[in-house]
Amino acid sequence: FPFVQPLLEELTSGRIQFIDPAFETSELVRRRLEGKDLFNPQKTAGTVSLYFTKDIELGDTLSASFLNTSRRSIEHITL
Repeated sequence: FPFVQPLLEELTSGRIQFIDPAFETSELVRRRLEGKDLFNPQKTAGTVSLYFTKDIELGDTLSASFLNTSRRSIEHITL
C-alpha cells in the first residue's frame, strides 16, 4: 500500500484520504509488549523459528519469500 499511495492520491485528486495503519499498529504492539515486560529494544536483527506439523517444504519455500533465510530456522514437529 505505501508504494502505490502517491499514485492513488493523484488519481483521486485528493478527494479520498488514505490511511496506512501500520505505524499506529506497531506502536500499539510496542506498548502492549512494554506493558508485559516483553519488549526488547535491541538494535540488531533477531531470528525467527518456524514450526510445522505438515508441509515443511512448502513452509520453507513460502517463508523464504519474506524472511531472511539466514535468520530463520524451520523444524518439523509432531503434536
